[in-house]
Amino acid sequence: DHYLVEKQLVPGTAPAPPTLTDDAGAGDATHPLTLTCLKGCDGVNALAAGQDITFNPRMTVLFGENAAGKTGYVRVLKLLADVRSAEAFGAGHIPGAINIGAGASFVTWAAWLLPPDRPIQLVGDSSDNLDPARRALVRVGLDNVRGSLQGGMSAWAEQGWEQERLEQVTAAELRERWRSGATIVDVRSDAEWAGGHIDGARHIMGGDLPKRVDELPRDRAIHLICATGYRSGIAASLLRRAGFRDVANVVDGMNAWRQLGLPVATGS
Repeated sequence: DHYLVEKQLVPGTAPAPPTLTDDAGAGDATHPLTLTCLKGCDGVNALAAGQDITFNPRMTVLFGENAAGKTGYVRVLKLLADVRSAEAFGAGHIPGAINIGAGASFVTWAAWLLPPDRPIQLVGDSSDNLDPARRALVRVGLDNVRGSLQGGMSAWAEQGWEQERLEQVTAAELRERWRSGATIVDVRSDAEWAGGHIDGARHIMGGDLPKRVDELPRDRAIHLICATGYRSGIAASLLRRAGFRDVANVVDGMNAWRQLGLPVATGS
């Protein structure tokens, strides 16, 4: 993996705008690129390797020059943890980011889903103080936090850089889709599922989802649900990261489904 060495480089031409899904270059003579590499740069000039940094939106794709004078582009930001709410994440996020909202459950789900051997970059709102999230990750052994998005998602959006959206639906909206045979995946615990779930839904606990994505159809819309929309928001971002394009998070969850008096099935 190539990650954030700082060195100003000016490509001779003006390549396509940067994205996280394309190896096309970024920058032009007016906007020189900053190259950064924390490890595994494989011949690319690496200055201050291993140094903690904050990254600017312009660093989405790095321009590198090796000792032989050859130039090329490498992707970065392979593991982004977006700590905003599911609603904010749904309105616009960096492609490939995992949404684990800051709060009481943040560290539990981060420890479950984020690999300890991968550098992590944090993404928040412009006003977010990410130090609590960083400290929480360190407490559970995720001490490889290598940076955060300078200026937050508002800075990213102001640059006009690529964003993806993730649909957020309510339980009331899900009711109509359920009646039409929508695919629903319940990511709650076994006990919660047994206590009452939507008839016809599929049960895959959120923590097990990464290793069971191949059980889900890629040619149908998938609706993720939990109790409140928090865990299902995480699950929805995992599916998007895994290449599922038509994904929706039920933002108010089974709690709202029950409050609407909608039918539930019980048992395993």
